[in-house]
Amino acid sequence: MKGVILTAGKAKRLRPATIAVGKVCLPIYDKPMIFYPLSLLLELGIDDICIICSSKDKPIFENMLKPFKKVANLNIKLIEENRTLGTAFAFNSASDFCKNDDSILIFGDNLLVDTNLTLKLKKAKKELKGATIFGKEVENPSSFGVIEKDSSNKLISIKEKPLHPKSNLVLTGLMMFDNTAFDKIKNIKPSIRGEYEITDLINMYIKENIASAEELNSNCIWLDTGTHDSMLKASQIIRDYQKENGIYGSLEVALYRSNKINKQQFNKLISIYNTEYQEKLIETLEEDEKQV
Repeated sequence: MKGVILTAGKAKRLRPATIAVGKVCLPIYDKPMIFYPLSLLLELGIDDICIICSSKDKPIFENMLKPFKKVANLNIKLIEENRTLGTAFAFNSASDFCKNDDSILIFGDNLLVDTNLTLKLKKAKKELKGATIFGKEVENPSSFGVIEKDSSNKLISIKEKPLHPKSNLVLTGLMMFDNTAFDKIKNIKPSIRGEYEITDLINMYIKENIASAEELNSNCIWLDTGTHDSMLKASQIIRDYQKENGIYGSLEVALYRSNKINKQQFNKLISIYNTEYQEKLIETLEEDEKQV
């Protein structure tokens, strides 16, 4: 399975901060936003990853990820896409990279905080047949893509921002597709707003009766990063979470957990941080070892 992270949005609501850098390069507490979805893929054991990014952010990503690619021998490809024609359009930019492999798609600003999330995703990855989308219950479903599923997790429908939602379960920016996804995207036509919608791709799988929906745990935190205030709140949540659970979203920890680097390489990667932060990262690994 290949990983695809979408990051090329213009993030106009976050200007002037995003005049300097793209949204996912901004920090959420102690690390760049992109580290959270990227570390999730690495913990899943996925080291073939494509990041769809703007030309402005490409050199930033190259510099940021260079030491990780070198030490852990990661295959991270950066693909420029400066047009904002919808998520399915952006996802299709990774078609040559993914070729005939299954894929896991994550929106770069999609931050999911849950210590058990990796286990859930590994199970879904192993059992993938068609498409699997991941949903979370919210209080205001009409603001999202609303999921309707049956008791066996079969996906019945998904509708974007309906006036009368059939459930409180909504689509997050996390989904898995089999290797027919890019053939299906070729048949998507622009929506009323002129974009190629990812929900249209999901609906194709629904028509073929090979789509499922997994509900994320109630204790899974889904962080909003759409405004300056929500970015601040997300940072506060990450800060508080890390006080109780250790560092979350660390690339170094993710690589070590997935056996891509050894302890010596781990120490080399974290040597650029201040002593206090290094100690926190080491403590996170030590807690892992206690639980084995």
